[in-house]
This record gives sequence, structure tokens and C-alpha cells, in this order.
Amino acid sequence: MGDRLIRVRRQEQRNVYIHNDLDSAAFYFNERIRKRLAEDDRHGIAYDCMALATMCAFTWEAYLNFYGFKLLKAFWHERWPLHRKIHHVFQRLKIKPDWSTRPYLSIRDLTTVRNILAHGKPVEETIDKIEEGSQSEVDRHRIDLSGKWQEFCTTDAVLQQYEDLQKVWGEMFKASGLGPFDTMTHGQGGVEYIEDVETSEVITKREAYAKGLSNPPGS
Repeated sequence: MGDRLIRVRRQEQRNVYIHNDLDSAAFYFNERIRKRLAEDDRHGIAYDCMALATMCAFTWEAYLNFYGFKLLKAFWHERWPLHRKIHHVFQRLKIKPDWSTRPYLSIRDLTTVRNILAHGKPVEETIDKIEEGSQSEVDRHRIDLSGKWQEFCTTDAVLQQYEDLQKVWGEMFKASGLGPFDTMTHGQGGVEYIEDVETSEVITKREAYAKGLSNPPGS
């Protein structure tokens, strides 16, 4: 015979803070790029740089959402535009960022590249101009097919963006008054025994849902 059937009450608290996952992804690409540079392995490295810039940009907004949620409580709205989130969070933290210098200048670049990549707009341009140069210079000319995102996604740029993002997080964390554990994804829970259950009392999840005793089947 198998284990006896019992009825229990399970209670859990889940605190899932996605900025940790995004920050871990950014850390991964940061380390990957540094390793590839050290090994002079540059084939396709621009895509690693694109990934790092994207993860840093997503992490930045996740930082804002985390501190807004934790510190502003009911006043906070996740659907606010980014500039409004920045205003309210930094006002609450009593930080006056200087957007003209690092590390906050890098954050502005992250927002720019995030918008370029997120919206993915096509670009068609017609160029018609008079130039002067030697025959060889004219012959060497190639049409510039680089995207705007690429100027923000050089190896130097993205490594600097990551470094500065960590500095900004440090300032925000220090000003928040929160402890390290408060920022970490974590959970806790317990099980309370209610009673033994006779086999004849066992019902399917679908029947339980019909009686309002559980979530829909498959949830």
C-alpha cells in the first residue's frame, strides 16, 4: 500500500525580483565579451555587445520598477513612462543624478539603444552630395550600412555601460535603506496538517475546481 492520504493547508510567500535575473544575464555577457577580447576572438562579437546593451537597458528599468514597487508602494505605477519613473524613484531616494557625466551619462545611452532596438524601425535614406578626393579615395568608398545602434554597442561602450550601471545600482541601494536580502528573490512557506482523507473522499482537480476548491485544471 502507498502512503496514506492526508489533507493539508499549504501557505507560501514568493518574492520574485526579475532585476536579479536580468542583472545575471548582463553579467554573463559582460564576462563573455571580456574573455573573447582577451583571446582575440572577435567574430560576431557585435551581437554579444548588442545582447549586453539590451540586458543592461532592461536591468535599468527593472531597477526602477523594483525601487518604485518597494518604496513608493500604492503610489507606484509600472505603466508610467520611463522619465516619470526616474523622476519619482530618484526623488524618493533623494539622489540628484548628473546626466551629463558618468555613470549617469551611460544610462542615457542605454535608454537610447534600448529604444532603437525595441522599436526596430526601418531606415531609408537618399544621399546626394559633392565630394573631392583622389581617384583611389573615390574608388575605396563604400556605402555605410551600419545601424544607429552600432555606435552604442562597441566593446568599449557596452563594457563601460555595464560598469556604470553597477555604480548606479550601488548608489540606489545605499540610498534606499534596504538590506541585501530585501533585494533578492526568495520564498518561504509551510504546510499545516488538517486530517486524514479516506480514499472515497478523493476528488479530481476538475471536480475541485467545479466546487470552488482549487484553481482551474492545468493552471
